[in-house]
Amino acid sequence: MQTRERALTENYAAFERMLPDLLEKDAGKYALLYNRELIGVFDTAAAAHSTGRARFDDGLFSVQKVKEGTISLGFFSYARYCRAT
Repeated sequence: MQTRERALTENYAAFERMLPDLLEKDAGKYALLYNRELIGVFDTAAAAHSTGRARFDDGLFSVQKVKEGTISLGFFSYARYCRAT
């Protein structure tokens, strides 16, 4: 089983490679990644997170804001805006 830290590191590396293309059409939105793949782009962090929770029981997904200068803050950079229900 993949560790959370490894999954997040790999997702972020994939996100960095995708970022130039994402910035062209999705700047300011939130990318949901799983297993180094872009699952979707959402208008809000909460929408991306809830989709990740619904689709991936193992929790090894990550959400990143599509913006220049993005840094990896781990599992969910914008957790303060969401509450688990």
